[in-house]
Amino acid sequence: MNYRKGFTLIEILIVVAIIGVLTAGIVANVSNARNKSADGAAKAILAQYKTEVDLYANGRTSNYANACDVFGVFVPSRLLSLQTELIATTNNRGCYVNTEENQGAYAYAIRYKSNPVLGYCIDSTGESKELNATQVSSFFKDSFTACPQ
Repeated sequence: MNYRKGFTLIEILIVVAIIGVLTAGIVANVSNARNKSADGAAKAILAQYKTEVDLYANGRTSNYANACDVFGVFVPSRLLSLQTELIATTNNRGCYVNTEENQGAYAYAIRYKSNPVLGYCIDSTGESKELNATQVSSFFKDSFTACPQ
């Protein structure tokens, strides 16, 4: 009787290939989950930001003039820290203030990390909404002070 000891080269290569395919699938799913988590965190930060900006503006007769100030010269430190968090969690963000009409309007939008052609927007009218690809590109191109319709 002739018994084999060990595995053949073909068997080892097949096992290594299967492990490689499984690992690639897991890594792709983990990366996508991480980006979707960052999207959720950015939306939560935007909700906090809207509350903070509204509180700040209410003390200034609804003046949103510095709602988008990233240098923190004219805004409370809480707004500055939220801006910093948004910079860290998004690929691209935009914040625009209406410089006319007593600075009575602002809009802030982000692009999602998981799908950069889509995004999320908040504005001074109280609207919070998902943005499709057309709305995202128009927001970043045309400097809206309200979420695109």
